[in-house]
Amino acid sequence: MAKPKIRALDAMPTEVKVLYTKLLGLQTIADGQMHSKEFSDLYLFMVQIGLDADSRDEVKRFLVSNSSVKIFEVALDIVSLVGEHEKDAIRFSIIKDLIRIARVDGHEADEELDNIHLTAGKLYDGDDEQTDKVIALARDTIEYDEKLLRNELSESEIKKGLKIWPQKRQR
Repeated sequence: MAKPKIRALDAMPTEVKVLYTKLLGLQTIADGQMHSKEFSDLYLFMVQIGLDADSRDEVKRFLVSNSSVKIFEVALDIVSLVGEHEKDAIRFSIIKDLIRIARVDGHEADEELDNIHLTAGKLYDGDDEQTDKVIALARDTIEYDEKLLRNELSESEIKKGLKIWPQKRQR
């Protein structure tokens, strides 16, 4: 029997995509304001994952009226909606995207950092060692991606990154 495939976020049900976007939206307003770069990034994200206009409006309404919802609660809801074989990938993706969206405006606010650590702790059952490893791996992944996009990696660094990635992911 074939191993079930892990779906990309854009291939998941609308309910998962909307919740995921709400989670990122809550992170953009965690410090009490939404920077224009954060708004642009969030909107682009919604388009990239294929949210239609009604779903995008739902996210906007949610952010205006539910800013006190805890990010980790939304994260746990997302994980509960995916297949067992997808849970690890979606947990890591959530942490990576929470970090990424916190960095968009050039400043990671204390509230954003708290959300990242609290959410990672909840997603990884309070295992501090695992939480720290996942956050570190997510940060390394983001930094590697950013350097790659800025064309700051040599060919040997790219090859090394491609070889190391599967090993780091399995830790």
